[in-house]
Amino acid sequence: TKPWINSRGDSVSADIEYSTIQQEFTFNYDIPIEDPITNIAKIQFGFQRKDNKDTESKLFTLQLQRQFELESKWLRTWFVKVEHEDFVQGSQIGSSIMVLPGVSFARTKQRGGIDPYWGNQQLFNFEVASTYWGADINMAKIQSRTKYLRSADRTHFFTTRADLGAIYVDEIESVPASMRFFAGGSQSIRGYQYETVTPVNVDDDYIGGRFLTVGSFEYGYQFAEKWRVGLFADAGTSTNDFSEPVSVGIGASIRWMTPIGPVKVDFA
Repeated sequence: TKPWINSRGDSVSADIEYSTIQQEFTFNYDIPIEDPITNIAKIQFGFQRKDNKDTESKLFTLQLQRQFELESKWLRTWFVKVEHEDFVQGSQIGSSIMVLPGVSFARTKQRGGIDPYWGNQQLFNFEVASTYWGADINMAKIQSRTKYLRSADRTHFFTTRADLGAIYVDEIESVPASMRFFAGGSQSIRGYQYETVTPVNVDDDYIGGRFLTVGSFEYGYQFAEKWRVGLFADAGTSTNDFSEPVSVGIGASIRWMTPIGPVKVDFA
């Protein structure tokens, strides 16, 4: 991160993430309009490579954003994305160019600093593609994540989470692999491998879904100053027609509260 590169206050940052199944690079150029934190224009370039189960994907993204904090403390972001993706999803080999204007709203409230005891987190995103402005398909995608944290006496902690999404398109096969819905994994339905809760084709290849519905409830008990144990239940599905049974993961957790945030271990 270089937070100040000229007299106007422009800044640049770059992020690299690596795992065995996914590698990602993102470069950001931020231009302050008024407040350099909440009222900015952003130019973003990214590359993502993914090789997981029946998914292989190489994705290039160029995105223009305009972020502005509303009086209600919601952060509103208007954006236009241009994406080029080459992918293999199951037996399907595809290449796509997507031009996606859209808008997102995000808000986070919390109390307790790095170890919050109360909080709300909400994110809503809407984007649309059309052949009229250069995309390969006509499509609209809506996605949301909502999370609530409450506590009693800062000893008993209750966390709920809901992830919802829908893609409005004639055929899911026309949608690039990176835009389809998959569930399963530590940030979704614990107890299931990463992105393995999804529709399959006649050869049992994962193909991704048009709809996403995931919910979670977790109870935590603080038995020492820096330690918590808990129980959780996750449930949901990624689907094209809701014909599949709901996948449910149940387990226990332990949390060690460190100066840089919690270290989490879940058994599902």
